[in-house]
Amino acid sequence: MVWLAKDLVRADREGDWHLHLQCVEAVLPYFAVFDSSNYLQWCSLYLEDMKKLPETGPVIHNNFVAGRFVVKRSSTHCRLLLPTCLEQTINCSSKISGGIIGNTKQKEFVTILNTINRELMAVNQTFREVTGVQLNNTELTVNHYFTHRQTQGNKGKVVKMMAYILKYENRFEAKQTTELKLHNFITRAIMPDEIQDSLLSVQVTGLNLYHTFRKEHLVEKTKRLSDVISRNNVKTFASAEGKTPLAQETKQKWNKKELGVAQKQLDIARVRGYDAEEVFTSDLVQTCYLLSLDL
Repeated sequence: MVWLAKDLVRADREGDWHLHLQCVEAVLPYFAVFDSSNYLQWCSLYLEDMKKLPETGPVIHNNFVAGRFVVKRSSTHCRLLLPTCLEQTINCSSKISGGIIGNTKQKEFVTILNTINRELMAVNQTFREVTGVQLNNTELTVNHYFTHRQTQGNKGKVVKMMAYILKYENRFEAKQTTELKLHNFITRAIMPDEIQDSLLSVQVTGLNLYHTFRKEHLVEKTKRLSDVISRNNVKTFASAEGKTPLAQETKQKWNKKELGVAQKQLDIARVRGYDAEEVFTSDLVQTCYLLSLDL
C-alpha cells in the first residue's frame, strides 16, 4: 500500500498518465475488499472510460500522455491535478474577503467575479511568458535534497551501510525461533487464525471481488452500476474485540449527546435553585419532570 501511494503521488508530480492509470487500477481491489462502494463504483467507471479514450477522444488522450492532465503553476511548484489546482486558485481567490462568500444568490455578482478571476489569471500567465519567469525547471532542480552533492552523499552512506551489514550481518534482524503470529502492535493482542488469514489475504480476495464486479457491471452488464453492492465485512483488528468502527463512532457520538443533555439539566437546576441531592436522584440524560416544571 505504501508503494501504491508513492506511485500515485509520483504520477501526478511527473505527469505520467500511464502510471496514474496503473495506480487507479491497483487500488480498486482494496476498495472492493474494504467495502468502499462509492469509490469502487465510480473509480471503476472512470478507469474503463480512460482506457477507451484513445478511440473516443484521441486528441485528449495524446494531451494526457504528454502530461497535460496535471498543471504546473510555477517553476518552484510540483505538478498538481486539475481539481486541486482549481481549489488553490479560482476557488481560493473567490473565498477571500470581498469574494463570493455571502453573495452566491446574486447572479450578476458571481458572473462578474468569475470573469475577473479568469482575466487576472490570463494576464498573469501572459506576464510570465513575456518576462520568461516560467522556466522548465522540475522539482529535482529546485529541492536542495536532490542536488548532486546531497545525492552523492546519500549514495555513499547507503554503500557503507550495505557493506557493514554484509560483513557483520544485520543486527536489526531478529532470529525467530517460534511461529510468527499477527498481532496489534498498539494493544499487543495476538490475532486469531481467522482474522490473521482474512487480513493477510485481502489482496487476493480484493482481486476476486473486483473482477466479479467488473464482469457483472461493466463487461456483461448483468447488473446496473447503481445496484447495491453486498458488503464483504472483512475481519479486522476491531473484529477481535467484537466491535466495528461504525458502532464505536456511534457510541462516542451518543455519549457526547448524553453529556450535553445532562449538563443542560444541571444548569437549569442551578438557576432554579434546586437541591443538588434531589437533582441527582433523577435521570439527567432524559427529560426530568422536576426540571421541566415552570416556576
